[in-house]
Amino acid sequence: MTISFGDTVKILNSDKTDELGLSGKIGEVLGETRPSSTGVSYIGDDRDDYVINVAFEEPNAEYWFVPDLLELINKEAETIETTNHPRAMNSNKKWWQIWK
Repeated sequence: MTISFGDTVKILNSDKTDELGLSGKIGEVLGETRPSSTGVSYIGDDRDDYVINVAFEEPNAEYWFVPDLLELINKEAETIETTNHPRAMNSNKKWWQIWK
């Protein structure tokens, strides 16, 4: 499975994640980028020019990681649960289509 926005991930062990005290921490994915275009600093060996932003409650911080350092814990639900509200007629809407 591919890691994407809203997913919960666990940080895997590496020299750098151990040094920063991030190994084993659980965080939420907030975005992705290509470091060659944006110039962000990241953790890991970026062979594919692709990194993922993860936010943590403790410490209250965000870091960019190569995908090899992330383990997917759970996939964010892609649909909205049906309610009795008249605007919630289609329960197969993507999370970003809630206004339709």
